[in-house]
Amino acid sequence: ETGEYIPKTSVCDGAVDCRDYSDECGDSCSESSRSLLQNKPLKVFSWVSGILAIALNLWIIITHAKDVFQKSILESQIDKLLVLLVAVGDFLFGTYLLSVAAADFHYK
Repeated sequence: ETGEYIPKTSVCDGAVDCRDYSDECGDSCSESSRSLLQNKPLKVFSWVSGILAIALNLWIIITHAKDVFQKSILESQIDKLLVLLVAVGDFLFGTYLLSVAAADFHYK
């Protein structure tokens, strides 16, 4: 109302910048607008998928890595190596998904 303004990054940041608290109150500062994952099913899916992706792909990486280095048949090694590469990619994706879910939990 005075013509002054604050940067957009200072709105809803937890620090009061306006005397009338208008930068920290209102619809734009609701709890849902500050979370990364908006609804409960998405949060549950992220946690479950991330944990399963990490656990199961870690198991595949361990079992297939042993097979790749122990076998001497080239065709078998190539198949196991390709499965190993896909498992590493899925493991990294699960790590990313779990980190997004953890950040959502931390910053809510």
